Amino acid sequence: MGTLRQTHKQHVCLDPKWAWTEGFAWWEQKFRRLAQEVAKRNPALSYFAALELIAHKVAWLELVPYHSRSFAGGFNLRSSEVAKDFVHSELKKRDRLIVVTRSVTAWGFAEGDSSSNLVLYPSRQARGASIGPGTPGGDAILRRIFGYK
Repeated sequence: MGTLRQTHKQHVCLDPKWAWTEGFAWWEQKFRRLAQEVAKRNPALSYFAALELIAHKVAWLELVPYHSRSFAGGFNLRSSEVAKDFVHSELKKRDRLIVVTRSVTAWGFAEGDSSSNLVLYPSRQARGASIGPGTPGGDAILRRIFGYK
């Protein structure tokens, strides 16, 4: 319920207390390489402490959070419009990093729109949308949030 009401201050699906859930399994896999890198560069942090740190620093929005094998659009949903408006308003705050992994044009961007606080995945990388060291989003997160080069 806290996720629906936006009362959580962290990405709940990265919280180790939810490790038994499918949500944790999905998101932990998505951020695993990033958490491993953060833990490696900070020997005082365990893997799960690094994951928790990421959970407090990274929010994830989906344009259409309805999973379907046969999805055929639907970007005009009210929830999609609210998500787009939020992302575009947050982009104006230079202390925010926005990483768009999929549907760049549906979010209202063009592939060449990247800037210091906007990372857009090229269409060839969008399908897997990996977030780890060596990926556009992973490298940006490591640089911007953790100060790594």
